[in-house]
Amino acid sequence: AIPLRDPGTYLIVAAAGAYQPHAALVVVGPGATRHDVTLSGTSGVHGTVRHGEDAVAGATVTLIDAHGDVAAVGVTDAAGRYRLVGVPDGAYTLTATSAGHQPSALSLWLDVGITVERDVDLPQRSRLVGTVTAASSGRPIEEATATLVDAGGVVVATTVTDAEGVFTFADL
Repeated sequence: AIPLRDPGTYLIVAAAGAYQPHAALVVVGPGATRHDVTLSGTSGVHGTVRHGEDAVAGATVTLIDAHGDVAAVGVTDAAGRYRLVGVPDGAYTLTATSAGHQPSALSLWLDVGITVERDVDLPQRSRLVGTVTAASSGRPIEEATATLVDAGGVVVATTVTDAEGVFTFADL
């Protein structure tokens, strides 16, 4: 609260520690006038999103605070780089998602006024390829059913071999 003698237009500047300052012109009438200020932090994170050796362009990178609120969000450029700035210090979860890739998440701590570098690797997925052949002749068997079962005996996937007897289980 700031006591003023006369109505008019006043410049309000708010600043505190490692936060970005805020400036605004406020018109004050004959009665009380309210002007709330929200200061943005100056911490941040930047880096590159990769899938193996390849940079991932167009990936969405999100910074989530300890309360589960989104503090910042961005999209990687053509070289897979991102930059999220203007957040307060504290504990965060950094996530990266991109079509055709598994998402990735990691924890990080941002110190007051510091921008840290943190690269994110989108996990590699496995692929199982094989061939079904006849025991008697060694020739490939077309349209054979191949079933993938996990260690607990649960069927994970089923596919049919092609003309060369080849089956593929992708995205494992």
